Amino acid sequence: IYKSIQEGDKHYKDIYGVNIQTYVLFIKIISFLNKRWRKNTFDEDTSNRYFKKYLNIVNQHGQELVEKLPNLDSSLLETFEQFKGSIKLNFVLESSIQSYKTHQLYRGMALYLYQSNLVRDSDMQIHPENVKTAKLKCLSLASNKIELFFWLYKNIPVDHIKFSVTPIVVDGAIVLINTLFKDGSMESYESLYDKMIKTYKEVGEKSKVALSIVSFINFIADIKKKAHKKNMDSPKLLEQMEPYSISKTDLDPWIAPKYASLFNISCCFIENFSTLSTAEYLSQPLKESIGFKDFSGIDNDKHLVESNEVVAGSFEYFFGSNRVDLEKKYGTSNVNSLPTLRRSDLFTIINRYDIDPFYYRKSISNIKITKIGGLNAQGIFAGIVLIILGFTFTFCGRKLVKVLVFISGFAFTVIFVLVIAYRIRAPQPGENARALIYLIIAIITGFLGGGFAVWSYKFGLFVVGALGGFAVSSYIIAWSGKSLFADNWIRFVFILVFCIIGGFLVVFFERPAMIFCTSVYGSYALFVGIDCFARVGFKELVFSILHNVQAPTKTSPAVYGFLAGTILVSAIGMLFQFKTTKA
Repeated sequence: IYKSIQEGDKHYKDIYGVNIQTYVLFIKIISFLNKRWRKNTFDEDTSNRYFKKYLNIVNQHGQELVEKLPNLDSSLLETFEQFKGSIKLNFVLESSIQSYKTHQLYRGMALYLYQSNLVRDSDMQIHPENVKTAKLKCLSLASNKIELFFWLYKNIPVDHIKFSVTPIVVDGAIVLINTLFKDGSMESYESLYDKMIKTYKEVGEKSKVALSIVSFINFIADIKKKAHKKNMDSPKLLEQMEPYSISKTDLDPWIAPKYASLFNISCCFIENFSTLSTAEYLSQPLKESIGFKDFSGIDNDKHLVESNEVVAGSFEYFFGSNRVDLEKKYGTSNVNSLPTLRRSDLFTIINRYDIDPFYYRKSISNIKITKIGGLNAQGIFAGIVLIILGFTFTFCGRKLVKVLVFISGFAFTVIFVLVIAYRIRAPQPGENARALIYLIIAIITGFLGGGFAVWSYKFGLFVVGALGGFAVSSYIIAWSGKSLFADNWIRFVFILVFCIIGGFLVVFFERPAMIFCTSVYGSYALFVGIDCFARVGFKELVFSILHNVQAPTKTSPAVYGFLAGTILVSAIGMLFQFKTTKA
């Protein structure tokens, strides 16, 4: 900038055009990350696909910033003195601030993307190598942001600093909080954190905004400190965190916002963050790494951070005057920039992978309807079938024993096939074709299962009892709440034990056990069928037990009414069958 002024350049680079492009991309990425960990929005494959696309776009955009924006590696203090009182000072200040904000936004986008891979979600698999890569990237980007803030503080007089730009590095400070309480193994990051807090306090002498930022950072640090202290009480769990660590003492889950922003606090402040408990972090299903370099184009052979490590892509690397010498010095290419893709307008690339920023707001009612279940042809058919079968089982199960055995074998096989299919790949909202294919396959195999149950009568009786045990166990889970059965294996074993007990009871005590079982799961099926029309959420509660879909956090009174009605109707069915069947 200073050079352009001295040479009398009348046309400065179009900083505002690049700035607008950066804001547009920032909005789209925040929109994606705001929905990435919401229930029933993205499946894992779709989420990872969007992540990869946006990361490529961000890397390309970062390369364009280096080419288009002026370097921020020189002192401007002399320039301020030289042009004090001149109109040119406005150009210097405005251009510097805009360039600074654009560079910080770019780092913020990349930081938020990598940080989203640190969120722990019960419905997503975890990849230890990806977690370590994300941590390394977050530390590098956070350090870049903070160093750039130091440049702003050193080169622009405090009186001229626009305090709207000072909160930009809060996210970097939050990342560095994760390096505290580590017994000095990440000393360089701790020192950077302390220096940043000190700088904020100095700026705070002229602005209460800066002091409030310090209070916010300290508040988050206190949350992290308490979680760390609690995790220290479980040394065995800490040992299990080693596959996700980037240093010997990095054994705690990191602070990571679930919905992109650290300030998403309109409802529940703590709930905005991913879990900090090692027990919760390790309780979810794990998965071997699929290779994070597939997502970023970056190899990650080095996993441990040294306290004195200088990472390529640092502030010096980005803004140094001699980039060739720096690349030779660090011995690696720029990790934050991919080779430029085909030359095309950035907006074309963005819109190609567009996610409407207002999608969630506009679609929230649709999401709720999908969750509760719409009244369509499939729902009407399923409701009618379940009502007929449920009524028949409840009141005539013992009399129609042959039919019952066939239907039980059919139902057992259908449920088994659907559970396996949903475990492998559950249909997402809108994937009606996949759901229909699953249903057709389940029905075809169901006829085979029903025929086998009739052919092997004892096995058929066992299946009748197993369905009764399943109904009783799922009923208990529904009443107690999923929090007691949050672990998949606990829920699976609980249901399996009841199925086995129910099966043997019907085999050895045929009449009373069969009446009990048929009345219970007949009543259960009856009310699920009714809910296909009433849509109070009862069938969603049942399905959440089957394939680990998140049920509503608060069970409505109507659902409790359906649960109570299930008990009442099953009791009436038992009395009716005992009265109308012979011993």
